[in-house]
Amino acid sequence: MERKILIDTVFEAYPLIFAEKRGLTIPQTGLMFIGVGIGALFAVVVNWYFLRPYPQLIKEWRGFPPPEKRLPPSMIAGPALVVGTLWLGWTGNYASIPWYVPAMGTILIGMGIILVFTSFLVSRERNARTHLAFLWE
Repeated sequence: MERKILIDTVFEAYPLIFAEKRGLTIPQTGLMFIGVGIGALFAVVVNWYFLRPYPQLIKEWRGFPPPEKRLPPSMIAGPALVVGTLWLGWTGNYASIPWYVPAMGTILIGMGIILVFTSFLVSRERNARTHLAFLWE
């Protein structure tokens, strides 16, 4: 439940940061979510880099490597999510800072969310539907 609260709280801050503080319109505020998409693309690259030896691990473990072997990307995701949230909140609090500075923090937030989610989801493939239901209930 805490994960959903964190994600919702960060995303609900967008209208406060971009519409109220900077005077952007609703469609312009919606465009700020592009940073999350860019972060998701970075997450794909990071995930691919760390999981390159995974086919070899499947052979070594006879098709069932331990779930811990998929966790290294989440070691990058944790600090990225924290730094991105701090960046968005701190720079978004001041109207004198240009709009693109807090928008760059959303790239780290998107990368962190996707890397944590894929590490968590794929590590327990049998219970994937349960995890999805719990996360987005």
